[in-house]
Amino acid sequence: CTKCAPHMKLDPFKQTCVDLCEKEVQVWNEVKEECEFCDDACTKCAGDSQTCTECKPGFVLNFDQTC
Repeated sequence: CTKCAPHMKLDPFKQTCVDLCEKEVQVWNEVKEECEFCDDACTKCAGDSQTCTECKPGFVLNFDQTC
């Protein structure tokens, strides 16, 4: 898939249309109109890929929600 129906979301990594992006590890990118994974240093994110809610081992979650 390269485009999805209006109620579906494109997961470019799986190349399929899905109801929702993978909770906490992917977020919906309005501009690209596709799911994208959290930043490399995040294990979980919310809102956008750069807003971390949990960091990978060896990283610390900062006040600005980056790792």
